[in-house]
Amino acid sequence: MSNSETILSANTHPGDSTTETVTGEKFKGDGYYGRSDGFHTVQYSITGFTGIVAIQGTLAINPVEADWFTIYTETHLTTTKVIAANLLAIMYG
Repeated sequence: MSNSETILSANTHPGDSTTETVTGEKFKGDGYYGRSDGFHTVQYSITGFTGIVAIQGTLAINPVEADWFTIYTETHLTTTKVIAANLLAIMYG
């Protein structure tokens, strides 16, 4: 069974060297639905992006801020491309 969700839609930055953090919506991973393979594919497109892309997960059903941990990070320097990453984790969000 496949589940496709948009977690974060298009965002722009003012481009004035300020730091900005953008957080997507929480979504339920396959462990929530009783599937135990923990395999997730993430795709994102960036244009002229400098910064860090981080994906976090949690094992909590109703997570609070302290429940989240980073499962993927990638640093970019003025990057323009489409990136796909396969993540193997049992995650809720």
